[in-house]
Amino acid sequence: MRIGNKILKIIVLSILIGACSKGEKSIEKDGLSSITISEDGRKIIYSWVENGIGSIYEANLDGSNPEILHKANNISFANPRISAGGKKIVLTGHHRTSVNSAIWIMNRDGTGLKSLTDMSAIRPEAVLSLKEDTVFFLQANSYEQYSPIGRRAAHNFDIYNIALDNPEITRMTNLNAYGLYYLSNLSADQLLFSAIDNNRGICVLSRSSNSLRHLDPINRGDRDLISYGLPVVLDSNQIACNSYYELLLINLQDNTEKFIGRSPVGQFSRLCYNQSNQRLYFTVTGEKNSVFSVKLDGSDLIESPFSININ
Repeated sequence: MRIGNKILKIIVLSILIGACSKGEKSIEKDGLSSITISEDGRKIIYSWVENGIGSIYEANLDGSNPEILHKANNISFANPRISAGGKKIVLTGHHRTSVNSAIWIMNRDGTGLKSLTDMSAIRPEAVLSLKEDTVFFLQANSYEQYSPIGRRAAHNFDIYNIALDNPEITRMTNLNAYGLYYLSNLSADQLLFSAIDNNRGICVLSRSSNSLRHLDPINRGDRDLISYGLPVVLDSNQIACNSYYELLLINLQDNTEKFIGRSPVGQFSRLCYNQSNQRLYFTVTGEKNSVFSVKLDGSDLIESPFSININ
């Protein structure tokens, strides 16, 4: 492995661990926090932090005409994800300085907000099933300092679910992973996510067979599997993801990867796919309040500034 990639591996691992330790009692910086694409491909739904509290907004794809969906008070909301049918949004919410968080759900227009879980655990991400009857979510079961020079962070992750008509939480995996991130639906039976652990990189969980496999492109070269993250589904045969400072396509049929392009500035932090216009939308660490988009062939890169300045 080249020295440059070794350095990048350390950077990527540090960023992922830092993302997982947001539950630590440090206040998130103001500005754009997380994004997702509406079901019709016309809007970006995003969380925006003010004075350490995240509220939920939507705007046009270019950031124009922002509108508030839910203005937060004592609960900070993040990671909104819209349902396949476009009628519901699932998200996480926590008290401003709390480690723990709850899973919440609301209507597409921001009404009817209610919690699905309590705040007894660290639950950083959630996604509604394609049938829209169950919420899958990540949960960390420990909050430890693994290194004398490190800070406390969430670890021992697993995937759980809760049915909308039943308050009982079900544990789906027994991974006890160092870190799990970026959970999404690959199909009605499969969940897609990235991991830091023995099954590191991008993983696919089959619900019916309870089997787990990690993607290892046959042409990945000297990329370390831990560098693969931010997986998003394009269709049943293809996903997009990042590796270090590059965007990639992975063909799930022949297990090959294809280069899309490099980050314009900084590390990738969020990645979404818009089926309507077949573009990838992403945020990077170097530009806090911008959303970038690019075609799948890497051309036509566009940067759009986002705000909450409602006219």
